[in-house]
Amino acid sequence: MINFLEGILDFYRDNNDLINLIKDALYFSTFILGLNFLWNWNFRKKTKEIEDNLKFRKQIEEELQEYVIEKSRNNIKDIGIRFVYWKNYPWKLDDDGFKHLLNVKYLNGELICSSWIDSVGIYFEEDLRYLSLSLYLDDNGIFFITSGGKQYPGFKEFKDKILIFQLPFTKIMNFDFREKIEYEPVFYIKYHYANRKKLYDHKYILRENPRDEYFSIELDSRKQLDRYSWIGHMYKKALSKFL
Repeated sequence: MINFLEGILDFYRDNNDLINLIKDALYFSTFILGLNFLWNWNFRKKTKEIEDNLKFRKQIEEELQEYVIEKSRNNIKDIGIRFVYWKNYPWKLDDDGFKHLLNVKYLNGELICSSWIDSVGIYFEEDLRYLSLSLYLDDNGIFFITSGGKQYPGFKEFKDKILIFQLPFTKIMNFDFREKIEYEPVFYIKYHYANRKKLYDHKYILRENPRDEYFSIELDSRKQLDRYSWIGHMYKKALSKFL
């Protein structure tokens, strides 16, 4: 037994360079295989994401367009969808089923069909003027929404604007254009409507009211303050450098 162990040690000393070369080759091969697996996994994940989005759009687009066109023909501009949080289905609707406005666009008074939908989601809007709110924005893209007419150091006030959100298809668990709430179809959503940061894509768009095509500011909800404070502003300002 001792002679056998001594033979192994002698072999290791005599072939140390060869052994290290084999170890490096195995390590490099494992690294390459890992990268290839990761690339293929990301490719398959993205392929499935594209397929799922296209499939969902095909399912919802025709009924959604018919609904919008019908409302538009009846001269209804504020075209709404009712959001129901999936956990409240089917009966717990006392604090649910609220109306959310589609971002429906017109050109010279004519409806631009499918302007409210793209390959990954559906666009909704909120009229800040109707809510008597203003959006305050600084040079770093940090913003918050509150009642207007006030001044905050480092922030510029934008009033009479529309805020546009994109609801990804992945956040819509299902939809119903037949069993309506107050004549409006229902989207069963993954998160409660009040949880905007989880429900909507993080990119918001601030637009003029009425919808002026020449005014558009892109915002990032990850840079939004719930309310203004100097400490909160400084913290978000430092954090925003990594977004």
